Amino acid sequence: MKITTLSFRQLRSGPGYEHRAVEATAILEDGETPEEALDDLQQWVARQIGADQDSLRRIQFEIERLKDTERNLTGEVAAYRERWARARAFLERHGLSTDLSESMPF
Repeated sequence: MKITTLSFRQLRSGPGYEHRAVEATAILEDGETPEEALDDLQQWVARQIGADQDSLRRIQFEIERLKDTERNLTGEVAAYRERWARARAFLERHGLSTDLSESMPF
């Protein structure tokens, strides 16, 4: 039997029942053994699967970082609204208008 092409496929299960598969096919070069070609295919597929996992981890990290930023900004907005409410109350106690619609140029 003469082997002229080889294929290798790897399936990796991810979170949430998500599956990723990477497959590669190689044509044997002159002087190359099927074992060498298969070893090269396995290494290449493993790197691709690993690259997917690294990308997924970076994306998950970025999502968490953005969620933290959102929580922080939401807290800051709430604090500034409270400060504005106290400032309005102070101005109104001293007889000053806080109706901004008349003085806003836009």
